[in-house]
Amino acid sequence: MGLTSISIGAQESSATAVGSSLQLTGAGMNYEDFFWLSLPANTFGAINTQQRFVAAVPEPATLTLFCLGLGGLGFARRKKA
Repeated sequence: MGLTSISIGAQESSATAVGSSLQLTGAGMNYEDFFWLSLPANTFGAINTQQRFVAAVPEPATLTLFCLGLGGLGFARRKKA
């Protein structure tokens, strides 16, 4: 029985040094945020050394609207009491 593989658009040659590997590098949260880098030292069992996962930061307008909504809810509740 064989295993099915999927092309990732990167490859190693037979001359690849022992202890090297293909790694995703970059910063982000989605696959598209990263690119393949060949020949760095392997990081078996750990996040790749040049790979950072970062969360999206909300835009200032979104944060402002959220705060205004909370303020409106607080004002409406206070007005009822």
